[in-house]
Amino acid sequence: MKNVTDAYLDLIQPLNLNAYYKRDEDFWGWCMLGTIEDLECTLEAFVEAELYERCCIIRDVIKVKTDAKE
Repeated sequence: MKNVTDAYLDLIQPLNLNAYYKRDEDFWGWCMLGTIEDLECTLEAFVEAELYERCCIIRDVIKVKTDAKE
């Protein structure tokens, strides 16, 4: 089970996600799958990884989702 957990944790690292979703549109679509809470945690991880262009996308998706709730 540890190998599966390690593989999952490796997969969700910001640098790996950034490499997988090469196009901003694809990354946007992936972000749209998450909840606002998920995205807030994701944003923190991407800030720590200094992936600021992707942080802007995450922030924009949070705004879209927040506006949709109102």
